[in-house]
Amino acid sequence: MHDKEGNPLPLVSRHMAATILKPEKEMDYRLLHQNMWQGVSETIGACKIPVFDLFLTEIDGQLIEIYYFDYVGSDLDASFKKMAADPITRRWWKLTDPCQSPLPGAPEGNNWRDCNPM
Repeated sequence: MHDKEGNPLPLVSRHMAATILKPEKEMDYRLLHQNMWQGVSETIGACKIPVFDLFLTEIDGQLIEIYYFDYVGSDLDASFKKMAADPITRRWWKLTDPCQSPLPGAPEGNNWRDCNPM
């Protein structure tokens, strides 16, 4: 696809993943996200992610958290490396990661299990 001037439009890909939110950490986690640090949101945007949303549902007594984001670019791995190198984001993850437990099938060392498109 191209814009009106014939320039190629950036590629947009959609991504989702899920994890378990520890019930005893739910309020801490909610408070963190109600007061999200500006540096974290700026890094997300700088990593070519214009849309990032979190959802929470309960299934069989477990709180399941789902994230969704749009990526506008061609090298998601490089963008993730850029995000992981950001010191503010790393500090944020030190607070949020202990609130989560990985779902079965999540990659080793990662709380999030990818949701694949149909």
